[in-house]
Amino acid sequence: MAKRSSKPNLSPPAPAGLSPAAQEWWKNLQADYPLADSAGMLLLEQAMRAFDRCEEARAALDRDGAIVADRFDQRVPHPAVKLERDARHQLLQCLRALNLDVEPARPPGRPSGH
Repeated sequence: MAKRSSKPNLSPPAPAGLSPAAQEWWKNLQADYPLADSAGMLLLEQAMRAFDRCEEARAALDRDGAIVADRFDQRVPHPAVKLERDARHQLLQCLRALNLDVEPARPPGRPSGH
């Protein structure tokens, strides 16, 4: 399990072709959870590429709407709906596979006293 580090960040730069937002995520994740092994680096890169695809799909949906007309002028889901869903799933799967040491915001279960 990756551990948070208090050491200075000497991590490798983000891979070429990532958006500025994905590069910032890369930098922040590397600062919090330094990944030195090749499998971890590959998973993080794939997560950031999935993040970019998800954001591109979201931009298309924001621009065009979730429902569009097909060539027969029938109302159908925008193709980017599936792209966004699949990219988000891949992003979350990669982050889970990295097994980052993330503590829950609050303990699981019902609050005490109820």
